[in-house]
Amino acid sequence: MQRVEATKRLASVLLTNSDTTIYTAPMNRRVIVNSILLFNNHSSNIVCSLWLVPNGSSTNTTNKFFEKSLYNKQTASIQQLPIVLEPGDSLVGLGSTTSQVSAKVFGSVVIED
Repeated sequence: MQRVEATKRLASVLLTNSDTTIYTAPMNRRVIVNSILLFNNHSSNIVCSLWLVPNGSSTNTTNKFFEKSLYNKQTASIQQLPIVLEPGDSLVGLGSTTSQVSAKVFGSVVIED
């Protein structure tokens, strides 16, 4: 039997200008991501990218699911949700300027009994 925990904040990180792991699903759990919010705190536009990276893989064109230029002080809510992270899968983000985009991820952990 399985049960799904209540939705909670899974991660809150600042993206850098290199691949930044936002959240990795625990090795013995699946995770349902319900919401991802990105906020550009910089005074100019920043291009943000997100990947759903399978366990043991790395970022590439086939697992990128979001790329957008965020205007200064703009918030983006990702529309391609929900997504399911299998055990060990990661959400990875990139901002074209270091530490100016905050990423918040909300979701639920699936517990197998």
